[in-house]
Amino acid sequence: MGLFAAVLLACAGCGDGASTGAAPTGPTEGSLRAQSLADELAAWICDGAASCCSDEGMAFDRARCLEKNRAAELRRWDRATRRAFSEPMAERCAAQLRSTQPTCGNPRALVPSCFRVTDGTVDLGGACEHKSQCRGQRAGLVDCRDGVCAAKADVGEACEVAGGCNQCVGHAFCIDGDDGPRCQRRIDRPAASLGERCADDPPGLPTTTADGAPAREMIKCEPDLVCEPFQGVCIRRQLPGEACDPTWGNILCAEGLCQNGICTRDLQLGEPCDGRGCAPGLYCDDVAGRCAAPASEGGTCGHTRTLDVECADGLGCFLDRGSDERRCGTEAAYWCGRAS
Repeated sequence: MGLFAAVLLACAGCGDGASTGAAPTGPTEGSLRAQSLADELAAWICDGAASCCSDEGMAFDRARCLEKNRAAELRRWDRATRRAFSEPMAERCAAQLRSTQPTCGNPRALVPSCFRVTDGTVDLGGACEHKSQCRGQRAGLVDCRDGVCAAKADVGEACEVAGGCNQCVGHAFCIDGDDGPRCQRRIDRPAASLGERCADDPPGLPTTTADGAPAREMIKCEPDLVCEPFQGVCIRRQLPGEACDPTWGNILCAEGLCQNGICTRDLQLGEPCDGRGCAPGLYCDDVAGRCAAPASEGGTCGHTRTLDVECADGLGCFLDRGSDERRCGTEAAYWCGRAS
């Protein structure tokens, strides 16, 4: 399902998005526009939650839902450290609310701009603890580096450390060259076939753009193939009984694990596992270290990094209301209970 309970309505958004370039305003409680947007967003969330509750035959208190979600949004904006509500960004949210039909699901995924209505208040050169505190971070042009708000380098410009993260705009890579580290453009190529060259890990392979500028290309392999790490070509995964290189873990095996240089068969229910290798329909329980069967509705979950594999088809792993446990349930039931 891809929607987990880890996504909570009261959490602050932290992804990059387009910036209007306008300075943020605040404080939130003193902003009529902020209060108006909180009303609009709460109404949108509750319209979607109502359909969730209807799908599950659950009771729905709209007045309580509106009050709860309006207060949650205002608190979220007010608690943003060194960030402030931005009215121009709020207009982007309002436009998305008007153009998006309320539906049962995760509001962060359905109307993402509404969780990006704050911008940083710290100018370049000012002290910061996180990039979200830097002015203009929504455009992806600044970063918090070594405790200071710093501008990211554009493609072709000098960067500080080859291979370092968040130094270049967009998805460009900082690559060492004859004239020192510089940002190079990332180019994503179509998936490669058997025997073709590949590079599915940064910083990719050296190439050039149409105008001759140095760049890096990323080339993944077609499904059921894997990028052989030494030669950099797409190969088929090794079958049980065939040789594998334990240096690269289990990635080269079509099923099972790479043990003592040989690919094993799929692991069965209750057998020891190491993150993967379990037969179809099973998953590797990170806590027990053994292959387990997905739980049915109401069963406990939360023992792996990919929570939804622990639940039967059509269910997700959600935080149980009123406790710290996660349980398998329907998406509609979770969002109905979460919003109301």
